[in-house]
Amino acid sequence: MRFLIAYLLLFLLTPLYGIVDDGTIRGRITDKITGEPLPGAYVIYGKNLGTVSSDDGTYLFTTLPGRIKISFQLIGYETLTREINLSEGESVELNIELEIKISEIDQIVVSASRTEQKIAELSVSMDIIKSSFLSANHISDAQELINKTPGIEVLDGQASIRGGSGFSYGVGSRVLALIDGLPVASADAGNVKWQFLPLENISQIEIIKGASSVLYGSSALNGVINFRSADASNLPQTRFYTEAGVYGKPANKDWIWWDAPRVFSSASFSHLRREGNTSMGISAGLLLDKGYRKLNDEKIARISLRLKHNSARTDGLTYGINLNGGFTNKTDFLLWEDATNGALKQSPSTAAEVNGNFFTADPFITYKKNDRIRHDLKMRFQSAFNTFPVRDQNNSGAN
Repeated sequence: MRFLIAYLLLFLLTPLYGIVDDGTIRGRITDKITGEPLPGAYVIYGKNLGTVSSDDGTYLFTTLPGRIKISFQLIGYETLTREINLSEGESVELNIELEIKISEIDQIVVSASRTEQKIAELSVSMDIIKSSFLSANHISDAQELINKTPGIEVLDGQASIRGGSGFSYGVGSRVLALIDGLPVASADAGNVKWQFLPLENISQIEIIKGASSVLYGSSALNGVINFRSADASNLPQTRFYTEAGVYGKPANKDWIWWDAPRVFSSASFSHLRREGNTSMGISAGLLLDKGYRKLNDEKIARISLRLKHNSARTDGLTYGINLNGGFTNKTDFLLWEDATNGALKQSPSTAAEVNGNFFTADPFITYKKNDRIRHDLKMRFQSAFNTFPVRDQNNSGAN
């Protein structure tokens, strides 16, 4: 009799389970930064249960009511999990924004062998300065940046690594400075125009601490400093920095010669974007520095443009051009006026105002057939002029 009652109850209750209304969950999956829809994203809400977002990023599925745990997954994006309580017959709209997943990989360098290598595979001593270090320290002058690297010293524009070369102004220090593999030494004085290097659009700086003359010639007997320009990614990137400051007063009050505060300010701008097979990078920097020494002010302006195109017809063919230009106006500090109250005053007899102009145009062509065959053609036109408004006989220029 008991079994008969149990079977009867089971027979009567079974239809009740069949009439429970499923709940509906719908929504749209987009990129958190750009707001663009993300097609092909996986929406998983149970074991062997799931769906995929459509071309416009929307998704829709029905399931039994209760507590539902939903996982949203897409390659290149962080996985996102949401839990909701779904009532019988309820329709819930759940829009999701996925963030790009950033993965740290081994740093890739090219200076050591002129081909891309992981830094862990190198047999030479090398330092890498990332662009994040520049922005975190608000550095606007490449010379100041290099001086912050252990084992390197820049004295009056001449670089020396681990004391491996003496100071010889105008003929180089046997440390080769490069931008994307091309030397940046000027023809007029044989030195590096540090103030014109486009730090606003640099991906990283690679420094070889040791002789690299086998690859780069006798100019690299003491090492190599290679500035690598940044390439645009799929997401446009714009950065802007500005700063201002005031020089403090010296402990010796006899040295204070100014009546108004001595201020300095700088600003920089960079923009990277990709349109189809063409990537573009533009940057600019401005520095205004009155200086804490009399007759020692400085103004610097620079701008750079990088265009790079990947051929759609020929696989592995890339070509483009880098343009870099700048202007500076300053008065050099050479001799003090005297040692008592003129320690921060330049002697007018040695004060010389100079205007400098610098411009480079670097067209390039690269053809890469596979990992073993690569051809690079790099060219440069460079112009550098220094003019002294009151000392014409010291003017210099070179193309």
